This record gives sequence, structure tokens and C-alpha cells, in this order.
Amino acid sequence: MADINDIANIQDYAKRMADIMKNDTFSIGIGEIAETTGLTQSQIRYWEQKGFIKSIKTNKNQNRKYSYHTLSIIRLIKSYLDSGFTLKTAAEKANAHKKMGKMLRQIFTDRFVGVEEIDDLPCINLGFFDKEETQTLYVVIHDDSTEIKVVPVK
Repeated sequence: MADINDIANIQDYAKRMADIMKNDTFSIGIGEIAETTGLTQSQIRYWEQKGFIKSIKTNKNQNRKYSYHTLSIIRLIKSYLDSGFTLKTAAEKANAHKKMGKMLRQIFTDRFVGVEEIDDLPCINLGFFDKEETQTLYVVIHDDSTEIKVVPVK
């Protein structure tokens, strides 16, 4: 079993996850979406008809397919519905989260350089902090928190 504190394993995982995020081609069928979320396929098609979600374009005779990100939006909408919001409000709230998720994904894919260690703690290297490239920005991972650290380039 891989040691999650081993820096090489962390780096390997981080690289693989970055590649997955950059090349998101994962899709799931409407039946699996319905089964996973507890919604009916007709509800999902209705949400798509209303423009709250979008399916991936496929061949004419294939069932609808959805991206992982759309699955997340569907789950968010359902969560808001379960909390008592209307469908329109739930979709609006989920869309706001979608924008935030897109920004976070962009930060990670644009800035992620690798995983290193500082003081025997795993750190995410987010690249240069300044235009002169004299400092590097890190997120240091502690057991119960994170810390932002700017380190001079050696």
C-alpha cells in the first residue's frame, strides 16, 4: 500500500489529478445520473430543456451523456431542492457554485507546478509569486490546516 505521506506518491497523485482535470472527457449516461442522484430521467431532461444543465452532444441514437461537472451541478441543484428552494432558485445557486468551481479549477490547472516538502511537510508549489521570479508561492499542508508561504528562490 502506498504511503500517502511519501512525497513521491503525493507528486504522482497530484500530476495524475492535474492531467485528469486538464483533459476532462469523463461522461456518464442519463440512467446512471438518475440512479446516482435519485432523480427521474424525465426530471433531468426537463432541467436540460429549461437550460439549467447541458448534455454532451452524442450521436443521434444514443442516450444523453453528461460531464462530471454537470453531475456536480445536478447534485447541487437537488441539494438545494431538498432544502426547500424552488427549482429556479436552486439552479441559480448551483450556477453560482459552478462559476466558483470553474475559477478554482482554473487556478489549479494554471498555477500547479508540483508537490514538494518544506520542513518535512508536503507543499503544493503554485509557481512564482512575483514577475521577477525571485519568490515561489506554496500551500503548506499541516494535519489540520493549510498555510500560505512565500519562499525566496535559491
